[in-house]
Amino acid sequence: HKVAHLISGQHFGVLIEKKRTNESARANFSNFKYNHSLIISKFKIEIQSFEGKLLKILSTHNDIAIYGAGGHAISIISRLNLSTDQVKFLLDLSPHKIGKKSPTGSIPIIKPSRSRLESINCIIIFASLHQKEICSFLQHELGYNESLYGTFPSIKKLQ
Repeated sequence: HKVAHLISGQHFGVLIEKKRTNESARANFSNFKYNHSLIISKFKIEIQSFEGKLLKILSTHNDIAIYGAGGHAISIISRLNLSTDQVKFLLDLSPHKIGKKSPTGSIPIIKPSRSRLESINCIIIFASLHQKEICSFLQHELGYNESLYGTFPSIKKLQ
């Protein structure tokens, strides 16, 4: 078996390439060498770094919105126990999410608009797969020119 460990910013995964065997063969892990404690400790360091950077942003800005109301954003909101005290609202274009609240923290999910963004001085984009497009949308279509942070491949200021 070939094993690859993926740690890239906030993403972690293990890929195992499975060789085709006949159905009656049993898995053989005799060549499987894996240092769990090293990978787990590196992962913990990555998580702590991510959380530390995020908490610093949250402590240095007053009126913050998070772009993205998907699983990634919700898991971070839950882990850090965020509420409307730290995040005013979540921005998302999905009609299935707009008008609802985050499962933890009861943060409202709204559709982004110029008028809604006037009260926000910082947006953190958690929709990492669409980060470039969202940044362009916020700046060029909605005229947003305050602090803007991305989370992929690590937390960084985009403007």
